[in-house]
Amino acid sequence: MMSSFFLYFLICNLYISGIILLLLTIKAVLRRHLSGKFQYRIWFPLFFALLIPFIPFRRMGLLQFISRFWTGNLSDFAKSGHVSQLSDVPSVGAETIQDFSISVSQKTSPNISSFLAGIWIAGMIVVTILILKSAANIYQIHKSSLPLEKGTLLKLIEECKIEQHISRKIPVYSSAYLKSPALVGFFHPRIYLPLSLLSDYKDSEMRFILLHELQHYRQKDSLIKYVICFFCVPYWLNPLVWYSFQVMHNDCEVACDFSVMNLLDTNSHYDYGNTLLNYAEKMTFSPLSFASEMGGSSSLIRKRILNIASFRRETWKSKVKNFIIFAVTALLILESASFFPVHASEEISSFPDPETVSYENYASFFQEYDGSFVLYDLETDRWQIYNKELAAERFSPDSTYKIYSGLMALENHLITPEDSERIWDGQNYPFTQWNRNQTLTSALQNSVNWYFQFLDQEAGLDNLEAFYKKIGYGNQNLSGGIDSYWLESSLKISPLEQVDLLKKLYTNEFHFQEENVQAVLRGMRISDSDSGILYGKTGTGNVNGENINGWFIGYVTGSGHTCCFAVHIHKPETTSSFGATMNASGAAASEIALKILRSQNLY
Repeated sequence: MMSSFFLYFLICNLYISGIILLLLTIKAVLRRHLSGKFQYRIWFPLFFALLIPFIPFRRMGLLQFISRFWTGNLSDFAKSGHVSQLSDVPSVGAETIQDFSISVSQKTSPNISSFLAGIWIAGMIVVTILILKSAANIYQIHKSSLPLEKGTLLKLIEECKIEQHISRKIPVYSSAYLKSPALVGFFHPRIYLPLSLLSDYKDSEMRFILLHELQHYRQKDSLIKYVICFFCVPYWLNPLVWYSFQVMHNDCEVACDFSVMNLLDTNSHYDYGNTLLNYAEKMTFSPLSFASEMGGSSSLIRKRILNIASFRRETWKSKVKNFIIFAVTALLILESASFFPVHASEEISSFPDPETVSYENYASFFQEYDGSFVLYDLETDRWQIYNKELAAERFSPDSTYKIYSGLMALENHLITPEDSERIWDGQNYPFTQWNRNQTLTSALQNSVNWYFQFLDQEAGLDNLEAFYKKIGYGNQNLSGGIDSYWLESSLKISPLEQVDLLKKLYTNEFHFQEENVQAVLRGMRISDSDSGILYGKTGTGNVNGENINGWFIGYVTGSGHTCCFAVHIHKPETTSSFGATMNASGAAASEIALKILRSQNLY
């Protein structure tokens, strides 16, 4: 689990590095158009990009959100009558549910990704220790500092607070361990002034220093420091992230200078620059520090002096221009994030609206199997879930993926509803039903691997990835190879996601060609009865000769209801009274599903 997330985290770092390079490019190209304040603020969307690896749900871009809001909720089609009429599909007759599977080999071996994940975790521990050490240093400085309680300096501080419309009490301390003024703390902000500064200062210069530190408070820079320290832990291995934090710190100081100079008259700008040169002594910046210091490196001081010398007061036109640049940059980052694959925790999916869910106890139907049952009633918009944890856990889809492999081939015109035959290559497969020419219907009914592998190869990996991304199929991970990504390999999906996709297929939320949807449903049709029609697809995961996963998913219509359902089971960990016949296969999953459906008078 951890090594899988680490590999995903590394991939995300490539995306994040691209975002940082984009921001640096925008800052360089539009430097003359961005005020000192927005040179700093334009970094803020980066924090969202840094969160991407840890977001466990599917992201929606702003444009996608607007589109959905404008067009309405397509899942309501089932209630408005815009649904596929499954009963109009010709019946193939009642017959035994077919379940064919072949075994795949899996060997456990040392994994270099696990080793690298261990190094990553060790690095995070080291960085955390350094951050705690920085916090301890600040605490020691506070213990050794003396509060300023009276005098002309306190009166000057109050005047500066009034000038910046700050009503909060911000105590000021003197410290012998600091070379530069600093603001520390977000919930309990404090200003620390070096003793060397207090021994000999001019009121005008001290006013500039206090205005600068109070501006750090107004900008909530202490909170930004905490956020930076938080991200330093997982991103310790990415030098571009650390460099961006260094630049962000520099831009923060420039932004404070810019805001202070907006308060001053033009004649005071020269004096403010002189104060900076006199008191902002050289200090090496560390992104692990919680303090917002006035000092900095010589290159930073030089940059700040140049910005002071070229300062232009903000106008409403410049504010609008800066806001537009910021908004477009943020939109680019948000939109690009929505296209990035979600780890969604590789193993866990999200749940539907709790108000629409009822949790049932179907343990008696599963006997000694570990498994789950999920059902969605399109007429009532209600969900039934048995075993909440396993219903959200992702597993290999095995042969249930063939529903969408066939649909993808139809949508890409590789086959048509009228002409879907593929010629058997003459290879002797383990099942007689596979050793002949196949159509989409026969291939779905007999779960013919070679037919869908052939379609996937024709489509190509790029088309497959685009299709599974469009429909939001599980973790959308096809890295296991074009012939086997679905067979106890990289692609994974949860029972909840299976049912949600069946619902969207039924309502045709993806706007596929209706005849293509009906062609797939013909292949899924299993049997008719007086109470309804059953559509389904089994899937069995056989590893090293053992059936370890069993699926049965589909629809049942009748009694005024159309329901989508999914059953998934594991191989039991202990031997049952049924002995060797107790295995987690698609056939076993279908038996459980039918028993539950009958108990609910749905079939």
